[in-house]
Amino acid sequence: MDAADTDDSSNHTRSVASSSPSSIVSGHSNDRSSSNDSPTSHILSTQLDSSSVAVSNAVASSSTESSQGPVNSQRLRSTPAVGAGRQIAENILTVPPGVHPYHHYREVANQYEKGITKDWVPEYMSPEDVETYRNATFRRLERIHQLEAEQIRHSRPITKIEQALFMARLDYRIRFYRIFRINDLPTEILTNIFHLVAWSAPDPRAAVAARLWLTSTCRHWRTVAIQDSTLWNAIWFRRPPDFSQAYTWLERAGNAAIDVRINDTVEHPLTLESTTVLINRLFEKLSNIRVLIIVVQDWDPALTIIHALRRVAQEGLPMIMERFELHRAGSAYVQIGTGYEPSFYTEAIPLFGGAVVPSFRYLSLNGVHVDWQNSHLTNLSAFDIRRMPLERVPTLERFRAILQASPDLNKMILDGAGPQWPRGMIDPSTFPVIPLPLLKILVVGDFSVVYGAYLITQFAAPNVLDFTLMNLLGTDYSPFFNALTSKLPSIRTLTIHTAAVSNDSSAVSIFKWLRTIPNLTYLRVINVQQTFLDLFLFDSQLSRPAISGTKSLICDKLAYLEIHSVDIQMVSTWISKRKALGSPLRKVYIGTETVSPLKPEELAPLRTAMRTPQGNVAVQVLAHMQKPSEEEELLR
Repeated sequence: MDAADTDDSSNHTRSVASSSPSSIVSGHSNDRSSSNDSPTSHILSTQLDSSSVAVSNAVASSSTESSQGPVNSQRLRSTPAVGAGRQIAENILTVPPGVHPYHHYREVANQYEKGITKDWVPEYMSPEDVETYRNATFRRLERIHQLEAEQIRHSRPITKIEQALFMARLDYRIRFYRIFRINDLPTEILTNIFHLVAWSAPDPRAAVAARLWLTSTCRHWRTVAIQDSTLWNAIWFRRPPDFSQAYTWLERAGNAAIDVRINDTVEHPLTLESTTVLINRLFEKLSNIRVLIIVVQDWDPALTIIHALRRVAQEGLPMIMERFELHRAGSAYVQIGTGYEPSFYTEAIPLFGGAVVPSFRYLSLNGVHVDWQNSHLTNLSAFDIRRMPLERVPTLERFRAILQASPDLNKMILDGAGPQWPRGMIDPSTFPVIPLPLLKILVVGDFSVVYGAYLITQFAAPNVLDFTLMNLLGTDYSPFFNALTSKLPSIRTLTIHTAAVSNDSSAVSIFKWLRTIPNLTYLRVINVQQTFLDLFLFDSQLSRPAISGTKSLICDKLAYLEIHSVDIQMVSTWISKRKALGSPLRKVYIGTETVSPLKPEELAPLRTAMRTPQGNVAVQVLAHMQKPSEEEELLR
């Protein structure tokens, strides 16, 4: 086995098993006898068969310990009669206090699947074995159909039926595929299945693991996977300087279009030398790179990469690159390093050496700059610049030219970077406003209030759905919000990072702006003070704090709140006030970094404020970088 089939994140190598056209299954005595699957008796039992009792014990143990602390493990490990097994299964489906039903049922499903699959032993199946498992599958389907019929007979949900149906469907879904002859499928169909597995991974790390599993299951799968170059075209260079796995994937990708991600770390940063070796090897396929995303710590590797891209112009290379991101994670604005030889590293370098790349659509530069005047930037769908000193950002004329040449711009991020101040006595307000009708995502931040007002007057984006405002500097926000008022009427998702209202002038201008975004549905706040949130308790018509029963509460469509680094008691009180005014929230999301240090009693006010009439608590913890489905739906 070569390095490409070893998960370097865990140093664990999966064995490669020989394959056969026959299916591989695990033998379970309950599937070899029909006595445990009566089609009529115990229809409301959540326990499916006697072999599942141990699984139910494991689930019950996990669920109970996770929510209520240790219990009598000796009792849970015993092997009860079938009736007791049914009782245990019913108990594990009862949602413990303080646990969201979705998370509880997902944990039950995960534990149940692990309990069934952990002891499976691959074996060749005889025709009799196939028939046995097929009959067991039919019995499980019949039981599901009977439970569904019983469910229809009742006008309201019956807990026992719902629980039994959940367990029956879960058991069926885990076991039904055992006799599927996947290795008899045509290669092109098996390849499509592999694509679904690899390309549906939620993050790069999971994508790497998925490909390792595909090549480590059996010889047939390994052969099919390695022969498909498109399965290896998403390549992640991580943990320098050992990139042996990524180099192997690069070779397997052949002439396919490739998407490349390069990461170093604070502990193991890329050096000038290691970056040069990597880029020389990678850029042998520069013409095949479709996406190039790079995150480095220091200036040396960042400048080396921009300089190496000059080959596009120097050699006249044909390019298919659509997206280029270069993020320097070190200190903003400060340029230090040891690699400034030859001397041209001290000068800004045009992107792609100034060459025209017709396919190029997505540019993101963070903490590093290019020669804007000589970089050919047109027809962009995303323009993302961050953390640049004002002398290194585009001139106002060049910035406006980029926007004017990108009528299909969909996403723009201006975080501590934007156009330079106009030279001389030029009044920026005299420039015609640039229309950006397709802009859906806009992020601005780390500006002075005056600069923010100057920036927002340069373009018109009436169809922005997702707006983020970060770290406005200053005490009086009114110039910025006055300029912003009525500019973004379609906002559905709003993110506010670090905001407070320090004077009446700011409060009035922010209130007037909030009145112009009536479709706001999702609000994300990070380090926001009560003075800002209190503006959402005003009557939009009377311009004063709302009273109970008002029909004109500001942003009355607001349904979802996401909170990070805020006072929980303050937010809980605010939520209760919105509810009393007739605009309750549907759900609150809270970041893991916010909830982790809190004690249960500190979370209690939030849980109380978000308790539904049915007794559920509409509070959900968000993993790092997780985007809620409701937010994604609002952007469609």
